[in-house]
Parts: sequence; structure tokens; C-alpha cells
Amino acid sequence: MLKTNSDYNKIFEQLVVGTEKDSEAWLMGTIAYADYKMDKHSWMEKDPNSTTEDLAKFLRHYDQRTLDKYKNQAKQVLLIYNEAYTEKRVKEILKEEAILKELRGWWKGFWQSVAASVAYTVIIFVLTGLFAASNPKSSIAQIFRYIFSSDKLELRVIEKSQNTQ
Repeated sequence: MLKTNSDYNKIFEQLVVGTEKDSEAWLMGTIAYADYKMDKHSWMEKDPNSTTEDLAKFLRHYDQRTLDKYKNQAKQVLLIYNEAYTEKRVKEILKEEAILKELRGWWKGFWQSVAASVAYTVIIFVLTGLFAASNPKSSIAQIFRYIFSSDKLELRVIEKSQNTQ
């Protein structure tokens, strides 16, 4: 409930009350009220022995024009904060995108390496098969025949003779 005492100052009501909570106007009014309270606190620290009349004189300076000035200052603070916050977030997003791009590049390189390895293996296999076809009695030709036909692989043990002197 609002106070109706004539000594009561209604600056909070003029700056904040009546605005939709969590709206831009509410936030600007709250910041403006905080600025007003800081000014009032500074004034009271300068003269701790001030009287009620001194306070009334101080409060008379807070007409609508002064309150509008506080609101404009609050708006500027919000704009500066918003700009700084937006710049910070943009940098974070760009950094995250760069990391994702790097990871995508790594995976692309990985799959290129896999494809190159498969192609190399196929080429070596084909060349080995051609070599085996050109020399049917070679060990490689026998391995190919064993892999691709039902022929049995014949293993022979070859003993080396040692020359003794």
C-alpha cells in the first residue's frame, strides 16, 4: 500500500511502480531509482547532521525533468551493457563455430585417409594378383589360388644343407 504521508517521497513510485515487472521500463526505472539512492546517500554522507528541512530541499530538486534524466542515464547504461554483452556473446559464438569447423575438418581428413588407405590396399591387391598371374609357380600365386579356388595349399619344408668346413 502506498504511503500518503506528506513527508513521504514518491520517487520509487514515479520511477518503478506502474511498469510491468521484468519489462525494459521496469529495469530502467529500477536502475534510475538506484542512481537516485546513490545520489541521496552521497548527499547524506556529505552532511550527516542534515535536518528534515534539508532533506526536503534536496528532494525538491527531483522533479519530473530530473527523474527523466535518471531514466535516460539508465537507458544508456542498459544500451552499453547490452552492446558489451552482445559483443562478448558474438565472440563466444564465433569461437565455438571455429572449433566446430575445425572438428568437421578433422573428420573430413579422417574419412579421406580411410578412403586413401582402402584405395591403396585395393591397388596393392590387384598388382599382387597380376604378379601372381604372370608367375603361376610363385608363392604368391599359390596363395591367390588357395584364397580364390578350392585347391589345397601344399606346404613343403625345404631343408637347407649346411656347408661345414
